Amino acid sequence: MATMAPHHSSSFCRVLAIFTLMLIWCCLLVKSEPGSCRAGVTKDLTPNQRLRQDVFCSYDKDVRPVVQYSKNLTVSVLMMLRFFTFEEVSNVLQLNSWMYLSWNDSHLTWTPADYGNISQLDVNTREIWVPDLSIYNSGDMNSDMTFKRTDCIVDDKGHVQCVPVAKWPVHCTPNLREWPYDLHECSMILGSWSYTGELLDFDLLHQGITLDDFLGNREWELKNVSAVKEVKTYDCCPNQTYPLVMYKFILKRHASAYLATVVIPSMIMALLTLSTFWLDPKAPERLAVCSVSVLCHCLYLQYLGAKLPSNGDITPLIVLFFRDSLVLTGAALILSVILLRLSLPTSTPSTTPRNPTWYSKLFDVIQNQRIQLILCLGQLNSKSAVVRGDGATLIDNGKESNEEDQGVFGERAMFLVVIDRLAFLIFALTYFVFLIALIPTNQN
Repeated sequence: MATMAPHHSSSFCRVLAIFTLMLIWCCLLVKSEPGSCRAGVTKDLTPNQRLRQDVFCSYDKDVRPVVQYSKNLTVSVLMMLRFFTFEEVSNVLQLNSWMYLSWNDSHLTWTPADYGNISQLDVNTREIWVPDLSIYNSGDMNSDMTFKRTDCIVDDKGHVQCVPVAKWPVHCTPNLREWPYDLHECSMILGSWSYTGELLDFDLLHQGITLDDFLGNREWELKNVSAVKEVKTYDCCPNQTYPLVMYKFILKRHASAYLATVVIPSMIMALLTLSTFWLDPKAPERLAVCSVSVLCHCLYLQYLGAKLPSNGDITPLIVLFFRDSLVLTGAALILSVILLRLSLPTSTPSTTPRNPTWYSKLFDVIQNQRIQLILCLGQLNSKSAVVRGDGATLIDNGKESNEEDQGVFGERAMFLVVIDRLAFLIFALTYFVFLIALIPTNQN
């Protein structure tokens, strides 16, 4: 038994020594005095190396940099927008910018005189605490919502300044009703992911956003941009606040290219349809013009269907115009076929039946000067003296012919002209209403 005593005594001494070393190490971490992490280092260090080792000796980047936990930390925010893209199909506004962030870190302070009068230190965001800013209305939930790593500047007072590159995907649903003169308002909601307003707050510098380095966009014009700070509360946490930074972007499409490729052709096709009512029903080019106009309408509807993304239950006005214009052009084609059939004789002149009584009554009505002025018939009557088949002499282009036959076909020809003029007025009025509906209301 006596031989075992020295062995137990040595084991106790080793345990005591280990415990003492651990206690000393913990005390050093708590005190974090300058040079404590360099104890035992014999290599000569530059002032910058000594400063970095001393500052980050016991620094914890996961701890909010305040002396008292209940103290609020304010982060100054400034977005320096560089450029953006708007993907209408995926409903994503991609913002590419520089974000200026600054705050005070109470754990990153030193006395410049102890380190060769060094008053600033370059650090990386992976080495220090940074605010966990995130997008609440992100357009890509698979992407990292925080900004990329970058180098920051820290001064001896603990003031941190960072300018990271930020690529923010924002969800924005476009309203294409007035395409290509559409105007969209997109918002980006920026805030802390884990801290409440009692622990982390925001301050907007220079209204929160600047366009000094903005590069512009070929397809979209940035009409207006603004940033406001909002503080919200929720029913689940009535005693806690959640500060948010709301960025609003108003985008307007550059419509000059679509004016030349879509809007102007739609007007030309409308005029093409109206011009068919001034052609002779027996002229073969009338049916050809109507057929070409129908084909052009169908091709443009296919183009717009491929060009424009799905817009829910809101159909663009330009699509509605082409749709309704296609219906009118189809009606004009059907009317041309009917008038062509009515203009053809159904029997030999010697057996031509007399027109119904209502033909003669209609002929009497259109003899009114006001009716002729409205239907643009004055010029037609001045060129040919067509009269009813009541025994009067009928002269057509200076040639005298059988008055009964010419009277019957003269009344029929006048009837067809009246139908064309009435159809022209109705179609022209309808197209005018369509054009009024197409006038964009977004003028700002």
